[in-house]
Amino acid sequence: MKKKFGTSLLAFFGIISLFFSCASNKQELPPPEYDFTLALRSDGDAYVGNYPEYTLRDISGEYTVEVTEEGEEIITGIFPLELEVSEESTLYRAKLLEGEYRLYLGDVDQKIFISVGPEKTNAIIEYCSSLNNAADALKNDVAPSCLALVVKEKTYITLGYDNLLQRRVSLSPNPVCLDMKACPNITLGYHAFYGCKKLRSLKLPETVSAIDKDVFTDCTSLRYMNIPSSVRSVEGGAFTSCVELSELEISASNRFYTCKDGCLCTADGKYLVAWPAVSGDVELPETVEVLNEYAFSGCTGLVSLNMPGVKEIQQFAFLGCRSLKSLSLSKSFMSLDKNVFEDCPSLSAITVAPENRSFKSSGGILTTADGKKLLAWPSATGTIKIPDGITRIEDNAFQNQDAIKSVTLPASCREIGHQAFAACSNLSSITMPNVVSIESYAFSKSLSLVSVNIPASVRRCDGSAFAECLSLTNITVDPANKNYTASNGAILSLDGKTLVEWPAAAGDITIPESVEIIGTYAFNRCTKLNSVTMTSIKTVGHHAFDTCSSLSSVTMNEGVETIGSYAFCNCMAIEKIVIPSSVKTMKNYAFWFWTSSQTI
Repeated sequence: MKKKFGTSLLAFFGIISLFFSCASNKQELPPPEYDFTLALRSDGDAYVGNYPEYTLRDISGEYTVEVTEEGEEIITGIFPLELEVSEESTLYRAKLLEGEYRLYLGDVDQKIFISVGPEKTNAIIEYCSSLNNAADALKNDVAPSCLALVVKEKTYITLGYDNLLQRRVSLSPNPVCLDMKACPNITLGYHAFYGCKKLRSLKLPETVSAIDKDVFTDCTSLRYMNIPSSVRSVEGGAFTSCVELSELEISASNRFYTCKDGCLCTADGKYLVAWPAVSGDVELPETVEVLNEYAFSGCTGLVSLNMPGVKEIQQFAFLGCRSLKSLSLSKSFMSLDKNVFEDCPSLSAITVAPENRSFKSSGGILTTADGKKLLAWPSATGTIKIPDGITRIEDNAFQNQDAIKSVTLPASCREIGHQAFAACSNLSSITMPNVVSIESYAFSKSLSLVSVNIPASVRRCDGSAFAECLSLTNITVDPANKNYTASNGAILSLDGKTLVEWPAAAGDITIPESVEIIGTYAFNRCTKLNSVTMTSIKTVGHHAFDTCSSLSSVTMNEGVETIGSYAFCNCMAIEKIVIPSSVKTMKNYAFWFWTSSQTI
């Protein structure tokens, strides 16, 4: 039986062209074909050896076979490549329409993805005898359609942070497909391929035993990767923002993980580790009980999610799911970690099964079942009013929600948790009439906060509550407050002996004579502070001046007895500091990260 390779795409466009020509008497031009070449090389030279019989298919990998009345097979969807060998080069040629293709050897998909179009007409497959040679190819080869590297490396190498290969892949102008299956001694370290946006496919060797957090973060073009049988551990966050990773292949002999439709789970199906390329409306299998940390982080195409069997969601599970609109929690759901819905501005519908004994939801607000603790309100925007009955804003509840401009807490609210409103960069107003406790970093990095009133009810205000609020120059305390007072933008204990926090301290300052204790984190990250003069200080607290990057002069009075841990950590602008003879205790790391050019 004769075989003939058809060009179904060309035939399709020809029919369309004929239709419109008949309808309008205007001749439509067919789409352009491109003269495509695929070069085989070996460490920069022309490849010599057995020449594979390659073909291309479109990106779906599908093709059709039709048999004519004469018994001739017409195959569409497969594009043969003509081999051309000379002393200078080994080339394969074809005429192709613009599009995305994948390379086949017989019926075996090589996981090499090729783009064809304007200024994308040549690809290279380079056989490299070492990783260094692969790095050279990444630097020197020009292959806008695809640069595929097949590497053999015999030495023991851990690809760690900022390794040469990672740097070359991340800087490559070419799409890169990397095959390291023949590297028997390669392991992956911290950030091994972080930010390699041009990486399209990766084949790992059997020596890789662990894939840690952030190893493939921001590999936004990565479409295929294998997980060998040797892999025993895949950390949450390993594939953050790998939004094209739809072909995640698990070795059939791997005993620890399974994968279906790009969803990576533990072998028992209970833990969902990652689903990088998930999109649209999704319902999880009932076997899934736990969403690992960062499980859906960076999944910008995810719109809705039903989780009938999920009992626990770990931290940052939905980080950056900016298109996620609705979420359903079952009656068995019991545990919600911190920052689960960070940067999910479209999540306006959180549904909780009525039988759930731990949580409930109303108007996009997730609370505990008794309605007293506010856990998350991802879609909050503009001026918001927290509902009556809420007694606590939980840790990280509104962290990084830039859309919030003003917040009014109800009279029932008594506690603001750790980092509850941290990094709300547009938050300019907070009203908290009956709050008792403002915990660590509650409003840190809220750069638009200019003024705050501490009500009479406050009994606890942590030293870092307003850390890095560099515009917060106007702090007032209700005169009826029995624990705190304020002066010149600083919060002090009522007796004036403890300086709790001075978030917007800048320029040259002198600590008031009444102050004996500079509290923990009191000036933490006051980056506009230039000099400090102490007059009556006895104790400099932990992290008191940590990362005051512009602080160049510190004068300590005789009488200082204790300098806390990390008190002057990362104060790199200070050339010299004199420790008074009165100091009796200096905690560990008080001057951490100081250099040899700085004098103590």
